[in-house]
Amino acid sequence: MWKGAKIWLDGRTKKAVQWFKQARKRIRDNETGEVIKELREVLSTDDLTDEAEKALEKLVNYLASHTDHMNYADYKNLGLPIGSGIVESTCKWLIQQRFKGVGMRWSDNGFDLLCSLRVAWVNETFHELFFGNAPPK
Repeated sequence: MWKGAKIWLDGRTKKAVQWFKQARKRIRDNETGEVIKELREVLSTDDLTDEAEKALEKLVNYLASHTDHMNYADYKNLGLPIGSGIVESTCKWLIQQRFKGVGMRWSDNGFDLLCSLRVAWVNETFHELFFGNAPPK
């Protein structure tokens, strides 16, 4: 969205920043359709550069094809995270620190097998992976 706003409204202007913040809030409030409608109205004008037109068309197409996945207000009400930070942090902790050490190289199959072991260890189901039941307490 920022790329589209920056090209359309010249990213150095307060107007570009303001539009971006408002559009982002509207999308988080499940008003993606309204943002798409506004952008289509902008696209119907003749005063856009070719670069701005292409950027806005790309943005409209992206938003239209992903609207079903952007129910951020609903996700927030369910207590679900809407950012990618938690996933990125988990990948770093679970995968990268174990499998991206100096000199480490893995085949796809080897990585899949080791990743399964790592996940079982972290989830405390390692014993079940080999013996089919939880360890005695």
